[in-house]
Amino acid sequence: MNNRLAPVSEEPIDDEDNSRSTSTNCNNKKKKAAAHTWKHWLTNHFPLLFHKKSDLKVLLSVLGCPLFPLSVHHHPKHPISQVSSSAQYIIAHFTAATGCRKLEGVVKNMYATGKVAMAIVDDHSSNGSTAGPNAGLPQKGCFVIWQMVPNKWSIELVVGGHKVVAGSDGNVAWRHTPWLSAHAAKGGVRPLRRALQAPNSQNEKINVITLSLQGLDPVAISLVFSTAQYMGEKHISGVDCFVLKLSAEHADLAERSDSTAEMIKHVTLGYFSQRSGLLVYLEDSFLTRIQAPGSLPTYWETTMCTKIEDYRAVDGMMIAHSGQSSVIITRFGDNLRAGPGITRMEETYVIDDLAYNVPGLSIDTFIPPQELQKDYPEESSSINIEDREIQNLEKLFIASMAAAHTTTNTLPLKDRVAIVTGASRGIGRAIAIHLRSLGAKLVINYASSSTQADLLASDLNSNAADAVQHPSSPIAIAVNADVSNPDDVKALFDRAQQEFNTPVHILVNCAGVLDPKYPSLANTTVDDWETTFNVNTKGAFLSCREAANRLLRGGGGRIILISTSIVGASLPGYAAYAASKAAVETMAKIVAKELKGSGITVNCVAPGPVATELFYAGKSEEMVQRIVDSCPLGRLGQPNDVAQIIGFLASDAGEWVNGQVIRVNGGFVV
Repeated sequence: MNNRLAPVSEEPIDDEDNSRSTSTNCNNKKKKAAAHTWKHWLTNHFPLLFHKKSDLKVLLSVLGCPLFPLSVHHHPKHPISQVSSSAQYIIAHFTAATGCRKLEGVVKNMYATGKVAMAIVDDHSSNGSTAGPNAGLPQKGCFVIWQMVPNKWSIELVVGGHKVVAGSDGNVAWRHTPWLSAHAAKGGVRPLRRALQAPNSQNEKINVITLSLQGLDPVAISLVFSTAQYMGEKHISGVDCFVLKLSAEHADLAERSDSTAEMIKHVTLGYFSQRSGLLVYLEDSFLTRIQAPGSLPTYWETTMCTKIEDYRAVDGMMIAHSGQSSVIITRFGDNLRAGPGITRMEETYVIDDLAYNVPGLSIDTFIPPQELQKDYPEESSSINIEDREIQNLEKLFIASMAAAHTTTNTLPLKDRVAIVTGASRGIGRAIAIHLRSLGAKLVINYASSSTQADLLASDLNSNAADAVQHPSSPIAIAVNADVSNPDDVKALFDRAQQEFNTPVHILVNCAGVLDPKYPSLANTTVDDWETTFNVNTKGAFLSCREAANRLLRGGGGRIILISTSIVGASLPGYAAYAASKAAVETMAKIVAKELKGSGITVNCVAPGPVATELFYAGKSEEMVQRIVDSCPLGRLGQPNDVAQIIGFLASDAGEWVNGQVIRVNGGFVV
């Protein structure tokens, strides 16, 4: 046991910022508490959230004190005896590897100190701007954690001269930041992700202190994941792992929601080494839907991944002493013309000191601030920057588009069925929304994650007048299909015809991939080349072939393939991508002639640089600015710029356009 503990009243001191005191005047803070709620702060500071001067606030808000998805009193729907034997085996292997049972029933409290370094490494906000010059520069600091059973914890974190304090007295979890006074977390007492507490599910007496899902205490890990679902195997960070999954239940999510901020999901995955049995990777993801009255919903999806390493023996138990965390925050919604706003953050941490059963630690350490002891407003959600107040900055999009076509004779695509591949995000998403505004019924195709596709379908259905009149007949459905798989493509068309009881009228093939490394041809691997052609070229071929055989004939049939203006620009680093799309352009011209007499037109639309997630991937701020400077209009394209051209080609007004490649690029390539 370590004998060099600091006094119980110790708070962390950032050695790299000694010129700035971390102590604060509590009385002044309490006087300002009523005026400084999270909603009030966000209303005044949201436009600056992605400004370089606010990087530290964003970092501390997201990485400083995130909460775990499950409460400390979480019980699974099924008894533990019904949990899969595979999960039980994994936990048994873990407890044996760490020797954590040695401290079970012995530890009453815990103390730990450590150092952190945080940075925003990549930021593409929804207005098309990128992170400032400070992006990627680490902010360094330190922290101290105290814990006591049952359900009491406290953390003080100092980074860049700013101090964040959070805690729980077993009844309320709270937080205090320099820019916002003390505020309670909605949803009851949930553990700090850095310092998780949970009672021993195998002992009715609450006598086990559990320190952290980031590897500080194996007892915590074994108890929490004892109720998890076994998900299979995965190779991650160079290690073959077993995967266990924990999900917040509906009642827990509802408790953390209100009329404008709905927590949709919160899932945690633990990756346990097949060889050592240790927890080596932790991933947790949550999605929040925010919608103020009279506005469209905005979604915040946050994924935090932590690599856990440097296990060392402490009092006979293997404890992780360092790790690396990465966070991706995606803000998306149909009213964001520039597409999703994406921010990437990173953190490294090191545990310097760790001790159990600290003498003199009392419950007074965990008393919340006075203003929180009763009738203090709760924050609406577990992540700070997703507050419902941001909806006041959003404008109605889907509903306004629908309102522009109030009578049936102004809906040029009424009752026509359109399949849009790659429609869950970016240009494909904008195309789906625009075609719906013209009256089309939609099949929203996606390849991997269903979240955004399902949400888009739900929003389109809820805003559709015909869906309200016929609630049992949706006008938009989300369908999973890999466009490079012929069986999936056939099933996609089958599902469309079955759902809407009519042949498909319109195909828009928008699914595509781009290697974000932008390698030269000499450095392009065979695997990367084949992946690009499988999706971009083979996918277009399979979709186009199915459409040529199954689209409604006699007029109104439309095949629209998405290419790229890079085919004409011949930019270095795009050899595989441009070649795969050039093949698509040639295919469109030939198929248009082969379908002579069918009434089906075939065209290719080749967008220029458009502000989407695909465009920003792998590009530095300087690269983006060079591309903007090369555009005669002085800006990036927006997804809706392309969508409106697609809408024209899909309508009867575009019937005389056939076998063409239309470059929609603002003059980027002529």
